[in-house]
Amino acid sequence: MNFQDIEKCSWYRQETEGTPYFIYLPCLGCLTWFKSKSKVFWFCNQYSAKNYLEKEYLRGLAIKYFELEKKRKNTIKELFLDWDRAIRVKDEGIFKEVDSIDLNKISDKKLLSLNKKLAYQTFLMWKKFFMDIFDVDAEGLIETGLLLFLRMLILPVWIQRI
Repeated sequence: MNFQDIEKCSWYRQETEGTPYFIYLPCLGCLTWFKSKSKVFWFCNQYSAKNYLEKEYLRGLAIKYFELEKKRKNTIKELFLDWDRAIRVKDEGIFKEVDSIDLNKISDKKLLSLNKKLAYQTFLMWKKFFMDIFDVDAEGLIETGLLLFLRMLILPVWIQRI
């Protein structure tokens, strides 16, 4: 993507606090989710991470999933449930493990092992399904869907009355 293309884009910005050590794998998870990396930019410093995503690109991805949902009901719900099982259930196991350990007496090797598990989970959390694609224009998508539904439902009835 050249500078002129970057200038023309309408960008959606997200930001989170975190040090590069803790934010790297979630950022990498996000980036691996996207097919076209040219529409995504990440900037990190020692305190935070910002990402810029092209709004039209995100909206296109949201529409893609919206269309899948129209074709096969509960597609998005199934994606979320799959994400929830893969992430939340595994996270709970790791957190139980952490809760069962006296962190004052843990070896460096065990602490590093737990850290690697948690870091990998944060990577998977963002790679599995990037739900933030709906952040940019969720209201617009719902509005479009409702208008189409109303046209299909109400317009035929209204035309019959004429």
